[in-house]
Amino acid sequence: MGSTSQGRTPVVEGEGLLNDTGGGWLASFKALEDHGARLPHWRRLRKDAGYARKVAQVMIRGGIAETIDERLARRIMGENFFGSASWAELYGVTFSTRQLKAIGRFPWSEEVLDSACPFNPGKAIRETHFVFLGLDRYNGPIAEAHGPLTITAWQKIHPAESQPRFYSYVPNCWYPNEQFAAVTLDPCWYLGLKEIVPRSSTTSWTDMQGMIPEVYEVPSPIVEVTKSLLYHKRIGDYLNRNHYGATSALDSGGGRVVVGCCHGGAVGVDGWGGSAFGGVGLSLVRKSGA
Repeated sequence: MGSTSQGRTPVVEGEGLLNDTGGGWLASFKALEDHGARLPHWRRLRKDAGYARKVAQVMIRGGIAETIDERLARRIMGENFFGSASWAELYGVTFSTRQLKAIGRFPWSEEVLDSACPFNPGKAIRETHFVFLGLDRYNGPIAEAHGPLTITAWQKIHPAESQPRFYSYVPNCWYPNEQFAAVTLDPCWYLGLKEIVPRSSTTSWTDMQGMIPEVYEVPSPIVEVTKSLLYHKRIGDYLNRNHYGATSALDSGGGRVVVGCCHGGAVGVDGWGGSAFGGVGLSLVRKSGA
């Protein structure tokens, strides 16, 4: 089939770039021209495939180009990384100016990501940790989940018939009215230990406190749930298949909220009394910039 220009808006090499009088393309080109796009940019877009690819990537990300430090972190972490491009590609999320300002720069250096893991001898942080960008609001294609990104919202994004998924769902799970289920994820970068701290599953919550290095802290349930879901979305597998990870939150009955135990192909959320139990270990995230 031969090529045709019927129905297309021409881009002309005139002073104003545009001389077509109608169609959505005209408005789109005019909007770009209003923000500084000129004839050399259009020429390069047509002739430079690499430049065209970068422009397309920015559009796909909702106008977000990765910062230099985000690109470097993605290169270092490899599959253990979920940033702005992954949110756009896998969840159809766009970013508001307010979200970008709140998120800020990537907080860990190349030296930190390449340094020895304090929990797994012989391995580096880039091998044993998972980096992900946290968002406080979801604005992807699932309209019923629009708004604050909470555990409840995640259940709408990943319903029971999907993967990844939860073991149980609102209103049939035990926590629909629990405060931790309505806590919003903070808009920032997270660097979380993928699995529980080794040998922590044989200790009580009190004894676990001595296993937390100064530069680490215990994550909230929404952080641990998000880590599990994004890792599966990125890799296609679950973390902490055989253990729950203890979080920083307590439920209304005084039990500690634990997340994980994904051996059945779903993310579990449960409560724990704090005594030593082989099925519960310690979850940790690295403090921002530490």
